[in-house]
Amino acid sequence: MYEKCEVEEMLRSYLLSNSQLEELENKIAKNKVLLKYNGKKFKESAEETIEGMALNSPVISDMPKRKNK
Repeated sequence: MYEKCEVEEMLRSYLLSNSQLEELENKIAKNKVLLKYNGKKFKESAEETIEGMALNSPVISDMPKRKNK
């Protein structure tokens, strides 16, 4: 039969090891996601590149107003 202090110590060590195990499982899951996307590169077509480089003239309402002094 166990004494009360031994049971409390076993419970503390169990809870500590259980939380460490959960932390490791979370890290493993995170690393699996990172490994899944590692090395994938975004490819865009020439049309998308040109569209992204297109210059848009500013809207008149976005231009700063001059104040005469």
